[in-house]
Amino acid sequence: QNYIFSLDPSWVTEHCEIVIFLQEYGSKQILNASKKELIEMGNVNDYDASLSQLSNLPEKSCSGSFDPVVVLRNNGNEDLTSITIKYNVNDGSFNTFDWTGSLAFLEEEDVILPEITFTPGDENYVKIYSENPNGQADQYPLNDTINHMVPAADITPSEVSLILRTDNKPGETTWEILDADGLVVHSGGPYSEPNLTIMEDFQLDDLSCYQFYLYDAGGDGLSAPGFFALYYGGNNYILQAIGDFGSVKGTDFQTDDDTGIEEIIAGAEVKVYPNPFSNYTNIAITTLEVSHIKVNMYNIIGELVYQADEGMHAAGEQIIRVSGEDLQNGVYFVQLMVNEQVITERVTIAR
Repeated sequence: QNYIFSLDPSWVTEHCEIVIFLQEYGSKQILNASKKELIEMGNVNDYDASLSQLSNLPEKSCSGSFDPVVVLRNNGNEDLTSITIKYNVNDGSFNTFDWTGSLAFLEEEDVILPEITFTPGDENYVKIYSENPNGQADQYPLNDTINHMVPAADITPSEVSLILRTDNKPGETTWEILDADGLVVHSGGPYSEPNLTIMEDFQLDDLSCYQFYLYDAGGDGLSAPGFFALYYGGNNYILQAIGDFGSVKGTDFQTDDDTGIEEIIAGAEVKVYPNPFSNYTNIAITTLEVSHIKVNMYNIIGELVYQADEGMHAAGEQIIRVSGEDLQNGVYFVQLMVNEQVITERVTIAR
């Protein structure tokens, strides 16, 4: 038996699915069911191409250049052999890319678009659209356009750090930091040991834009317990990720040591012992004046896991005991707030 139904013209058909199920008449129990993408059942259009899955853009930007990647799919009945893709940033001039190839119905391909440059702002709006599949008017233009916004890069000190834990496929993981000229200034990987924790500190040039990228050759990110975090000052995260983020995760960041983001306490010395520790560690701090001391501990994804107000302390050496009894093995950041200033120390719990 044939069933005929109408589609709302505003629906994006490749995002629609149809579910067919067999139900017991009396109890209403569903005995069997099948689900298909609606477009798999055929398309009434001969010329219908779609753009989706925009990638290879930084989370935030200061560099003034993008190299977008989009997925081009043929939703039309005719094989797709050519199409024009246009793209701009912040309503600037459009770049044009003429794609040629051969895509049958529902076949798709990653299209790497040439670099586009722009003047970065607080918000950077990317627009990409396609037109003229096989030299014809697209019969379903609702899926032709992608709009995306990339915010301005974080302002950071010139000293930043990376913590990376490899997953069970360490040979797939690499990373790099590029300067404003696109030159690689730091890099790492691939690695050979799974579940390995790597810690790196970088002293970068002041007042400069940098790009950080972490790559996964397998295309599935970092499986738990793998993770990475690019940060400064202890627990100020520039970029972090765990799980499936695809083949690449990246961002820009702008260094500026005059922003007063975080000051190191003058005249204070901090020691943490033992480190690594199992259940308890001691923090020895020497101050030159009466100080109100508070302690916070954060995990690698920035969650507060321990907090204590140690009250007022006279000038001199103080020993503060920090408990990790209820915490899992791993890397943490202990943050001491001494009056209005901050010191951050990295600690490891290992049992």
